[in-house]
Amino acid sequence: GLKPATTYVYSVGGSADNTRSEPSEFTTAPRKEGPFTFVWLSDTHNNPACGQLLAHALERYPKTAFCTISGDLVGTGQYRDDWDQLFEQTRDFARQRPLVPAIGNHDTIDGLGADLYRSLFGLPTNGARHVEPELSYSFEYANALFLILDATASEADQQPWLEAQLAHTKATWKFAMFHFPPYGPGVDYPEIVRKWCSVFDKYHVDFVLSGHVHDFVRTYPIKNGERVSSPAEGTIYLVTVAVPNRQGKMSKPHYVAVAEHPRLPLYQIFTINGKKLITR
Repeated sequence: GLKPATTYVYSVGGSADNTRSEPSEFTTAPRKEGPFTFVWLSDTHNNPACGQLLAHALERYPKTAFCTISGDLVGTGQYRDDWDQLFEQTRDFARQRPLVPAIGNHDTIDGLGADLYRSLFGLPTNGARHVEPELSYSFEYANALFLILDATASEADQQPWLEAQLAHTKATWKFAMFHFPPYGPGVDYPEIVRKWCSVFDKYHVDFVLSGHVHDFVRTYPIKNGERVSSPAEGTIYLVTVAVPNRQGKMSKPHYVAVAEHPRLPLYQIFTINGKKLITR
């Protein structure tokens, strides 16, 4: 029942001891065609660099609406201390803007469970039927659709949901975000390519945001596994890392435009205004 593009003041507390937080504020999403900016991170691993990156992003882009993180938010997903560190690092940002996570292998400790992840975030429960609630979900913000997938779960179980979301949306821009990158130097995720990238090709997803390999990668537009001439014809796959730890030169497949081991922590900014998108 909140109005779009409106700032609200709130505090958090309970009735037991009448303790409440200091007031803070947030601004709701714009109307359908309203302009907006978001920041994207990956592989933050509850490292202090995460808070520094978000502070820098807000200083340069104060109208940033939310932050997406494409997995491995923490080092060990069943250690509460790791999550406490992450939320302390992101506190100033998250008091006023949402964190939009995708789950990574470190967040589940390679499949041993996502109980803390699910209990500490309050995420949409509109995801794939055969995947635990909140591990896949979707939302629309202004004229963009965001599809969050669980790359640690079955690709086949999420494919029908993914296709249904794309078949029914009228969004101008379409983003998919998940942890394991389907395209890039030295990676091989054939089931993601078969089950998900084929759907991206069919419905023309504009950008896929991933992480995991601790590199920076940007592909040319890709369709059916091949480079195409224009973003209007294919999908651009991006990989980033907030905590780089690799060195040396990288090979580049023919469909990769940029591939490097970054020396500094990275974040990316997307600004959307109608049919125009700028990424930095």
